[in-house]
Amino acid sequence: MQHVITAAPVTQDVLDGLFDALRAIGQTIMAIPAANEKRRQIEVLNSMTDSQLAARGLRREDIARHVFATGAL
Repeated sequence: MQHVITAAPVTQDVLDGLFDALRAIGQTIMAIPAANEKRRQIEVLNSMTDSQLAARGLRREDIARHVFATGAL
C-alpha cells in the first residue's frame, strides 16, 4: 500500500497576499505611538482653562481639530 502526499505549490499571489497582510499589521503597530501622543496632547489641552486656551489662540471645541491638523500643543 502506497501513500502519496501532494502539496499545491505556493503561488506568488498567495505570497503577495501574506506580505500585504503582514505589512498592514506592521503599519498598524507603528501608528499606535502616534495615536497615543495625540490622545495625550488632547488630554493636556482639555485640562487647561478657557483662558489658557484663549492665550494659545484656541477654543475648547477646536482642540481635536488643532491636534490632528498640527500634531503639536
